[in-house]
Amino acid sequence: MSTLFLLVASLVATGCGVVALCLVRAKSNGEAEGFALTGAIALFGGIVGLLLSVASAYGTSLGDYFNAHLPWWLVAVLRGTVLGVLIYVGWHAWHLARAAYLWACRRPDEDETIGFALRRHLWTVAPLALFFIAITALDRLPAARTGLYYALEWLVVLIALSALPMYRTWVLPWILYYRGKELDPLEHGGEIHQWLEEVRKAHDVPKFHLRVQEGKMVNALALGGLRRYFIVLGRGLLNHLPSEHVKAVLAHEIGHVMNRDSTRRATPLILFSTCLHLLYINHVVLSMDSFWTGMLCVGIGAPFFWIILPGIFQRRWEYGADRKAVELMGDAEVVAQSLIRLYDASNIHIDAPGWPHPSLRARLQAIRRLAGKGADTNADA
Repeated sequence: MSTLFLLVASLVATGCGVVALCLVRAKSNGEAEGFALTGAIALFGGIVGLLLSVASAYGTSLGDYFNAHLPWWLVAVLRGTVLGVLIYVGWHAWHLARAAYLWACRRPDEDETIGFALRRHLWTVAPLALFFIAITALDRLPAARTGLYYALEWLVVLIALSALPMYRTWVLPWILYYRGKELDPLEHGGEIHQWLEEVRKAHDVPKFHLRVQEGKMVNALALGGLRRYFIVLGRGLLNHLPSEHVKAVLAHEIGHVMNRDSTRRATPLILFSTCLHLLYINHVVLSMDSFWTGMLCVGIGAPFFWIILPGIFQRRWEYGADRKAVELMGDAEVVAQSLIRLYDASNIHIDAPGWPHPSLRARLQAIRRLAGKGADTNADA
C-alpha cells in the first residue's frame, strides 16, 4: 500500500512539475522564474519518488517473478541494467530538473553541444549498466557463490558504490576528449601555445592533453585519465577573455594537474567516502524498522558522503590551484582579474556561495594576500 501511495504521489508531483514548467515556457518572455523553480523542485521530487517506486517494485514482485521464470544469466542482465540505470538517473536527477528549469525560463544551457551531451550520457549509463550486469552475474553464478566470494563480498560492494565516480574520474575523460578538438596553435595569435611551452620548460608540469569544448562554456576543466590528464577550455572562454586572462585561467587548471587533484587526491577521497557510506548503511540505515525511514536516512546521508564531504576537501584544492596559478603567471593581480572576468561572464556575484568552489571574494582575498597586497576586493562580478 505504501509503495502504491509513493507511486501515485510521485506521478502527481512529476505531472505538476511538468505542467508548471510548460506554463512558464508558454510565456514569450520566460517570466515567473519562481514558479519555474517550484516546478523544477516538484519534478525533482517526482523523479526521486519514481526511482524509489521502481526499485521497491522490482525488488519484490518483479524480482521474484524473474527469479522463478527466467534463467539466471537473463536475470543478471535485467537486474544489472535496471540497477545501473537507476543509479545513473538518481545521480543526475537534479541535473535533469535543472535542465527543465532552464528550458522553461528560455535560458539555453549551451555549455556543450547537444551531440557532446548525448555522447557523455551514453558513455556513462551504458558502461555503468554493463558493470552491474557483471556484478549481478557474479553474484548469481552458482560456481561463484562459495567461500571466496562471500569473503570478498564487502569489496564487491565497495567497488560497486564507487564505480560511477571512479569511472568518471579515470575513464570517461579519455572517451570524450582523447580525439577531441585540440587548441589551434594560432589561437589568440599563438600567445597561449608560446606561454604554455615556456611554463613546461620552467616548471615540472605533468603531461596533459589540451582540448577545446565547443559550445558556449565560459570555463575550463582539469580532468584525470588513464596515464595523462586533460585540460579542457570552453569555446566561450576563448571568445570572451583576452589572452592574458585565458593564460591565467589555464594556469589555475595546470595548478590542479601539478597538485594531482584529479586522481591522486580524488580517488582516495572517493574510496574514503564509500567506506563511510557503507558503515552508515550497515549501522544506521539497516537498523531502522521501517523501509521508508531507512530510505529517508539514505536521502539525508548520501548527499553528505558524496557531495558535502568531498566538497570540504575540494574547496582547499581550489585555493591550492590559485596559488599555483600565481606562481606560474608571476602576477597575482592578473590571476585575480581573470577570475573577475570569468565570474562576470557567468553572471555570478562576488559573494555568491559555491560548492565546492569558494566565493569569488574569498578567492580574491587569498590571491592578493600572496602578493602582500591589501587591495580592495569590492569588484562587482
